[in-house]
Amino acid sequence: MKQKLQSALSYTIIFLIIAIALHFNIQSELNPSNNPTHPKENSTVPSLIEENGNLTIYFCPKDDCEKHLTNLIKSANKSIYCALYDIKLNSFVDAIKDLKEKDIEIGIITDDKTVQSKNSKYNELEQMLGENMKTDKKRSTGKYNNLMHNKFCIIDNKTVFAGSLNPTDRGMQKNNNNMLIITSKYIAQNYMDEFMEMNNDEFGDRNSQTAKYPLIELKNTQYDNMKIRNCFCPEDNCKKHVIGSIDRANTSIYFCLFSFTENNTKNALIKAAERGVEVKGIFEKTQAGSKYSAFSELKNRNNSNMDIRKDANPAFLHHKFFVIDEYITITGSMNPTQSGYFYNDENIMIIENPTIAKIYIEEYDSRRED
Repeated sequence: MKQKLQSALSYTIIFLIIAIALHFNIQSELNPSNNPTHPKENSTVPSLIEENGNLTIYFCPKDDCEKHLTNLIKSANKSIYCALYDIKLNSFVDAIKDLKEKDIEIGIITDDKTVQSKNSKYNELEQMLGENMKTDKKRSTGKYNNLMHNKFCIIDNKTVFAGSLNPTDRGMQKNNNNMLIITSKYIAQNYMDEFMEMNNDEFGDRNSQTAKYPLIELKNTQYDNMKIRNCFCPEDNCKKHVIGSIDRANTSIYFCLFSFTENNTKNALIKAAERGVEVKGIFEKTQAGSKYSAFSELKNRNNSNMDIRKDANPAFLHHKFFVIDEYITITGSMNPTQSGYFYNDENIMIIENPTIAKIYIEEYDSRRED
């Protein structure tokens, strides 16, 4: 009798274990956020991807960015997809027209607020490309004047143009900008995923998919090997990455910024200077006097580790870059503002390479000496 009771109890326990396992498996299937194969988790992607690639940097206006960008566009053999805040450049339109005549796949997204501005090329491009020329008109509305503020193109799914540069005459010939041309199939895939999300009208906080390949090591570039962290705002928490880099600074921070109003970033720079880090920054002069700009508070700090000034370019200092410890460079379309971090569509790259850092510090020095 005792043996029969033990046998029955064993079967009961086994049944309960199976029932519990089935329950949690069903719940996992019903709730994709608990499912390890849900794309947000990137569970099958290694934390660091290695590939051979290249990166080239240009500074406008000194490096003839218009020539380099139009040559890159004309090099497309299969496809080009662009997300560009403002388009006013004739040579850009001409290059796209040439690709259209060659039956190259083309898709362009721009910001709805720029298309009515003087000299906008939106109508011309929309007439040429039809439904493949779009704006962010369907983005969700919010407290801030939300923008599709990206400046990037993906060519043939292997090359990316990015940085602070809009294809406008002023952006190319007068404003201080930086542009990067990166050869990397993984970075290209990140930007292509971002483009497709916006192409499906997923803008701002409606765009929740994080970068599939957030950390890439490019090997055998002209600047030796480098690690690049690829972030899209707001979904990749760009603020955390920027402030985290500042908080880890040991010796120096350089920056050139068009607009800088975000308090936590400002406070991180103040704390860095207080612990002995040299903080050297240049603000775009027309933005430095705004009510919320971080300029006055940083400029007026009684700290010998800080050197804060306005730019002297009669046009705009349109850069958005930081250089930390002469090793890490953060650059892209994003200004450190509440809108830049949380409401606009933006992109940044965090590059670990001393030669790249030196190149950006030289650009800082050039702007400081103007």
